[in-house]
Amino acid sequence: LEGSRYYWLLMNNTVKPLDNVKVRQAIAHVINREAIVAGTFFGQATPLLGGVIPDWNWAYADLKAFDPKGNVEKAKALLAEAGHADGFETSMTMASSFPAMVAMAPILQANLASIGIKAEIKTMEIPRFWDEVWGPSAFDITTMYWVSPLADPDDFVYNNYATGTGINVQKSSSPAMDKILEEAKSATTVEARKEAYRKQQELSLEEMPIAPLVNAWLLIAHTEKLKNYKPMRTGFLTTWKDAWLEG
Repeated sequence: LEGSRYYWLLMNNTVKPLDNVKVRQAIAHVINREAIVAGTFFGQATPLLGGVIPDWNWAYADLKAFDPKGNVEKAKALLAEAGHADGFETSMTMASSFPAMVAMAPILQANLASIGIKAEIKTMEIPRFWDEVWGPSAFDITTMYWVSPLADPDDFVYNNYATGTGINVQKSSSPAMDKILEEAKSATTVEARKEAYRKQQELSLEEMPIAPLVNAWLLIAHTEKLKNYKPMRTGFLTTWKDAWLEG
C-alpha cells in the first residue's frame, strides 16, 4: 500500500552555488529515482516525478517533471546555464540513524558525479544531526522524510515550502509560494483547493527549493482470521477498532 511517507532532498538555498535555482533544478533532474527505489527500498516505493502530493491523494496534480532514471543531458545544460559547466564541490550530510538515507547517499553521490558535482558524504548520529546540522541549517545537501498524519494535501506541502517553518531548514523563502499555500489552506471548496495545490506544485518545480525523491510503501501482513481491517495510508492503527478475529 502506497503510504504518506515521502522523502526529499534539501539543498541549502542560502549556500552558493545552491542559491542558484538552475543549480537546484540540475540536481533535481539528474537524480535516478528508479535506482533509489530499487537500491534503497527494494522496489517498495514510488518515484516522485512531479509535486510531492502522491497520486492517491485528491490534490494530486499528475505533473511529470522528472525522468524516473534521471536526465543527465538536461541537468548538464541547466548547470551550464548557471555558470557551473564543470561542476563544483559540495557535501551531503546524512543522519546515520535513518538507514534509508544512508543507503541512498551513494546513489545520489553517483548521480551528482555524472554532471561534475563532487559531493562528499558525511554521516552523523541523529541527536547530533538535529542539533548541529538540521537546527542551524549547517549543511549543503541533506535528505529527510515526512509522514502526513492526516493525509490532507496541506500536510505534504506547507511545512516544507512555507517561509520560516521548522521543517523549511533549506531556508527557502518565496512570497509567491507563501501566497499560494495560504490560498490552498483557506479555500472553501475542494475544487478551489485542488487548483491552488496544482499551482503550488508547479511553482515548486520552477523554484525547486527541495527535490522530491520517492514515496515509500507500507508493508502490511496479517492473519486471514483478521476481518474488516482496512489499512490506513498514514500507517496509523485507528481502524483496528472496526476489526475482529474469527476462530
